[in-house]
Amino acid sequence: MISFYKLKSDFFELDRVYSFNIFLFDKMREHRIVALYANSPLTGELKESWLELEAKGAYLQLYKDDKDDFHYETNVSHDELMELNAFYFKMFNLQESRLKKYEEKAKEKFLLKKILQTIAKTNDFLPLIERVKSEVMCYPLYESDLTSMCTEVVDKTFSRDMLPVRVAAFAFFLARQNKITDREKLVAIIMASLMKDFGLSVLSTELFKNYADLENHNIYLKHPMLSIYILSKIGYEFPTEIKRIILEQHEQTDGSGFPRQKKEDHIAYLSFIVNLSDQIIMYSSGKINGRKTDLIKTIELFHKGVSAEGVNVNFPPRLLESLGSFLLNDLEKDLAKKDQL
Repeated sequence: MISFYKLKSDFFELDRVYSFNIFLFDKMREHRIVALYANSPLTGELKESWLELEAKGAYLQLYKDDKDDFHYETNVSHDELMELNAFYFKMFNLQESRLKKYEEKAKEKFLLKKILQTIAKTNDFLPLIERVKSEVMCYPLYESDLTSMCTEVVDKTFSRDMLPVRVAAFAFFLARQNKITDREKLVAIIMASLMKDFGLSVLSTELFKNYADLENHNIYLKHPMLSIYILSKIGYEFPTEIKRIILEQHEQTDGSGFPRQKKEDHIAYLSFIVNLSDQIIMYSSGKINGRKTDLIKTIELFHKGVSAEGVNVNFPPRLLESLGSFLLNDLEKDLAKKDQL
């Protein structure tokens, strides 16, 4: 249910005292504070500050339980309030329809090990992809712009078994296995996984005839930066966390990666998660050495640090160790144990 209504400073008169709290919501920081406490007079200085903040994208809010008092004390009609909150209600209704469609599926028993074993036999990632979709489509649309964008992207792309979607779905569960449950971080992982290789689209297709030889081409080594450049032209300022994951997608713990040869202490853990997920999916599909390997076997190779053609184990040890739970335990049971600790 909607908890807060959006308001305008014009609704309130100077020197008036209202019986309810008026809140200020900073959209950029996703932070809410009390802008005027109940039974406190509205001064000219305070109202001026509200106008300045509104010009920067912030807005006033009213708690839902105070709606009747608000109408009585301000003479603002129900229709005026609803018109101002039309987009909010549209998002709320969309959220409700999505919950009806996906919430039950998102709560179904899901045994990750069993799904991975099935994928190893069939090479069909849709069960994994659809599980991620059902969970993400239940995320609150009004939580942040990025979350809303991610749900729309997932809605449009997570119905097809494509390599970038495979990487995003695998990275989602790898992050969860590493105790990352914050929605904004999971959203960042999904979005970065899907957009990290935009820069490859401007490279000659001739380069991709031999994956083993790719790193000998200087232009290929710059593709993370090309991806960031393309994102900068979209017209939306993506969070630093997403851009960092994209830039660090090929960096390694020992400094042998690219484009900046960073070492472990200077690489974000989320970047390692996306990098490892990408390598597992690419190796399994045969894109790295030309030979397909079933998913379980691929996970085992990386988990054990096996020195094989195309297997890169320059990752934090705890990340590689976390792959063991994909092989030994059902994610659901493992998370339940962690919750009990």
